[in-house]
Amino acid sequence: MRKPSDKVIRSCLTGLRLVSMESNGLKEDGTADVKIDCGPSAKVMLSRVDANRWIVDTPHNWLITVVVIIKDIHGNYDTIHDLVMARGIRIDDTGPDVQPMLDKAKGRVNQRLIVDFGWIAEILPTKRLKQNQDDNTFYDRAEQYLENWIINRHIEQEKAA
Repeated sequence: MRKPSDKVIRSCLTGLRLVSMESNGLKEDGTADVKIDCGPSAKVMLSRVDANRWIVDTPHNWLITVVVIIKDIHGNYDTIHDLVMARGIRIDDTGPDVQPMLDKAKGRVNQRLIVDFGWIAEILPTKRLKQNQDDNTFYDRAEQYLENWIINRHIEQEKAA
């Protein structure tokens, strides 16, 4: 089987998201389990290459949504979230910036209202692949993803229970 080129792998990974939320469950070391959310072409590509090397160990442009999801006494969901752009770095290198943001967001609300918290990181295209990038488009898409994630993870599960 022929190995895909680096350029092909990078283009397939654009749009891939790493979701690290408390509701994913915890690993043995107590940190949140990280899930990968990607399209079909990226899934096929990741099955053919060293996924950890290409996602974690390779620098990317990331849009990271740091989020605390709360549910008020009336049963309404809301978020406290911040978006941060990290360009050309490995995801593990974003920790020193992301963790304080998450701690600050958690500190702004009554702890009993928190139903979930964590971060969602999306691999953005490089300038070379997408010349006229508009960061606001990426921000809007990240907020829409977050809204859908809350509906699918919390609201739909609540209805099913």
